[in-house]
Amino acid sequence: MTELSPNSTAFVARVAAGATHEIRNVLATIKESAGVIKDMMALLERDRPLNPQIVEKVLQRIDNQVGRGVDLIAGLNNLAHSLDQANSQIELNQQVRQIAVLSQHSVRRKGHTVTVETDEEELSLEVNALSLQHVLFAAVQICVAQLAAKGTVIISTRREEEPKRLRIEVRARQGGEGPAASPVTENAEGTAELVQLGEELGADVEFDSDNQSICINFPV
Repeated sequence: MTELSPNSTAFVARVAAGATHEIRNVLATIKESAGVIKDMMALLERDRPLNPQIVEKVLQRIDNQVGRGVDLIAGLNNLAHSLDQANSQIELNQQVRQIAVLSQHSVRRKGHTVTVETDEEELSLEVNALSLQHVLFAAVQICVAQLAAKGTVIISTRREEEPKRLRIEVRARQGGEGPAASPVTENAEGTAELVQLGEELGADVEFDSDNQSICINFPV
């Protein structure tokens, strides 16, 4: 296994702790739903009719939580495998979707959401997968810190021809009628570390205060 720097170790520990907390929430919700089903079975034993809409709602809730749990476990599994890898060929959209799942806890606990917008085109890149996840997570955390209540962090990808590069944009979008998000600038907390992480990965990091975004560019 590749020896991790203290910074990378802290990143992996934080992500793993957040993901396992989310998995506990998934299991708690499934347990609660199982209790509702048990109560409905008791009604059947007393020849009481069931409300089909309630049954459907409970089953859908379980199905949603199972899907969420599968995504979290898959993300943790992929993150664990990346500890043994140096540079490898990765699919950028898949990596973006993975960090969106693994950053859920840190985003949700502050009242925000994280979404992904990607093209159908596969974007292939040779890079250190763990370092890429670290860069993306750091960018998400900076955007979260700039949001007031009920905001959204949007991660998007695209291929650009002039100059030729793959571009990841992490954008803070404020929702509702609350206070506006603080500007995302190179002076925000955590940006110096992000720029350094990007440089080590061979990426250029840009800050766009007008669009409330951080752009991470990989030349191809």
